Amino acid sequence: MLVANSRGPAVRLVMVAAAIGLFMVGYYWGNRYKHGDPAPLSIEGVLVRPPLELPGVELQDARGQAFTTDSFKDRWTLLTFADPGRAPGHLAITRMIEIQNRLAASPELQARLQLALVAESRDPALAQDFGRLSTALKLLSGVPGEVRKLRVSVGASPRNDVGAEVEGDPAFFLIDPSGRLQSFFPGTQPPASIASDLSAIAEHPQLAHPSNE
Repeated sequence: MLVANSRGPAVRLVMVAAAIGLFMVGYYWGNRYKHGDPAPLSIEGVLVRPPLELPGVELQDARGQAFTTDSFKDRWTLLTFADPGRAPGHLAITRMIEIQNRLAASPELQARLQLALVAESRDPALAQDFGRLSTALKLLSGVPGEVRKLRVSVGASPRNDVGAEVEGDPAFFLIDPSGRLQSFFPGTQPPASIASDLSAIAEHPQLAHPSNE
């Protein structure tokens, strides 16, 4: 005895659509796995997606040599903004050097990391003193407009009305070898955690080789 199909056309249509949907999802993830696409990266800091292109800037290093946006390329750069002659600047330099030291287990990354502290004023004698702490450290300066342009482009905290640096633990910004902002780390994030995030980013296939995105 034949039993009539109790499922109406609308129900069957929904089931077919659901089956197609599941097939497409499975095909998409299977194709990603097949081609070796990495899983999304999770870090303690904040990934900037998509990475941000930096504007053209004209800064100077401690010797008065030009430092432009192109100077960020071909290396990883840990960037921050602070006055090296004040407490926040001292803290920023200390933290950056500690981050670099914690990358000892990744010597290639450690060698490719430059530490850039940006301020409006240039003090060659002070820069020379701090330069003895690490050859990777670069104390950069520029006219207010250029420094502000860079600050705004990476989302750094603004200066206050009297022009003094905002007090507190400076945040750090990671520029990739293509000269783009890849991530930032709050001032409250411990150096060990930032170093761990740096290693994870540099080892991630798509983030370490931006051209593959």
